Amino acid sequence: MKKLSRKALVVLGLVLVLALAITACNRNEEETPTPPPQQGINGETAPPPISEEPTLEQEVLGRIHAPQNFGGREIRIAGWWAYLLPGTVDDEEPDPATTLDYHVSRLRWDNARRIEQEFNISYHEVVVPWDDLLPQLTSSVMAGAPIADMYLLPGQGILSAYVGELIMPWTAVDLPGSDLLGPQTWIAPTVIHEGDIWAAIQNSGESNANVLGVNLDIINAAGAPNPVDLFNQGNWNWDTMLDVMRITTRDTIGSGLPDQFGISGEWSTIITSLIGANSGNTVTEDIGYGWTQPRVLEVLDFVEIIARERLWYYDRHGDTELFNWSHNYNSFMNGNSALFMVSTWQLPATANDMPFNFAIVPYPAGPSNDDGSTYLTPWRQGWTLPMGIVDPHQVLVVFEELFTWPGMDDPGFLRDENAGWVRGRLMTEEDVQRKMTAGDLARTDIGLTVPEYNWVIGAFIDAIWNQTGTVAQVAEEQRPVSEERLERFFPR
Repeated sequence: MKKLSRKALVVLGLVLVLALAITACNRNEEETPTPPPQQGINGETAPPPISEEPTLEQEVLGRIHAPQNFGGREIRIAGWWAYLLPGTVDDEEPDPATTLDYHVSRLRWDNARRIEQEFNISYHEVVVPWDDLLPQLTSSVMAGAPIADMYLLPGQGILSAYVGELIMPWTAVDLPGSDLLGPQTWIAPTVIHEGDIWAAIQNSGESNANVLGVNLDIINAAGAPNPVDLFNQGNWNWDTMLDVMRITTRDTIGSGLPDQFGISGEWSTIITSLIGANSGNTVTEDIGYGWTQPRVLEVLDFVEIIARERLWYYDRHGDTELFNWSHNYNSFMNGNSALFMVSTWQLPATANDMPFNFAIVPYPAGPSNDDGSTYLTPWRQGWTLPMGIVDPHQVLVVFEELFTWPGMDDPGFLRDENAGWVRGRLMTEEDVQRKMTAGDLARTDIGLTVPEYNWVIGAFIDAIWNQTGTVAQVAEEQRPVSEERLERFFPR
């Protein structure tokens, strides 16, 4: 990667912070709403550690790593809400009489205290306002005193920090026996780029995976094949999805216009999910304009059929709200679409609150799917390693030990706990497992992480729906502005 000057780094940090503001309203459930900001920044460097590396013969008494004396080091944790890592800086010990989930809170608390004692460290948390995430990281790194040892960033923030050389990859740390750099039982990468791990988080699965909901009441009433059965039979593909959408798009009240549709949802998510399920990306391997790639064009041609045949839920008596994000995201609740794009947070708190019976299936694999991918996602939030911190191997040791709070004999507890949030909103355990598995097979795309780059989708849908241009024409028309958006981050 080309080395940026100090002046360029300042400019880049100030400009790219706008990327965070663009998507501040589009955070997923993992990006927890910000509580009132607490106190400020600890810019002091960590004290020199006492080096007492364990020998190979020494028994590992910790969870992953043998206890070591880190000389009273203060591990600084930063992000945009309080109590980022439960148990670390909690004011009080969990009380079985008042703590909401005492069992989990107790495990986290005890584990955090164990780490303090076994590694001779303490914790300090810094709450950084959302809009200040990049400016404070930039200024502290340039001053040679990184704001934190572990810094939680959203996907676009990670991209900006990567381009600005504000973070280093976890894979640059020399730590024998590392979980993140090895089996990834407890911690999993959220951003892997050019072979390096740039961000990671607790390995508890993706509970908010993009999938398709199935209105079983419509499927049964129309006599359409059940997508769940098709999936279980290994026959859930674009052709069978098209059959389901065509059968269920119909006039059920004799008005002469369809009042029931094959699919509903927000176009951008539908299209990018189908691209992922076709093993595609929106950029080329060298991060060039990717909307003319064969795998992407296959998806757009498929979407053109859906639009031309009016299989997508729209208002037959008024203006078609092609780009009304809120309306299209939640239109499935009207109960008149057989398939609907769904994220977990869209669903009512309990499955019983849904106005119809429903199930969950992944997006069907496209004709070019060769790796089992289920949908496309931008870079996801994760813990990053600021450039210039002292002894990063110590940070990685503590990071890994913190996520062993369930106990070494139950690594699956992390995933099961996360699935609990999904479990309450879905109708069957099979639905829960299909959704969690879809999250495991998500395909990451740096193109979706670049601000505004996916805006090209609006031009495709407008032309396809109104039949004012072909997919190929739009793809070429949108090339210049899309390349310009990429070059803001990756100059050619």
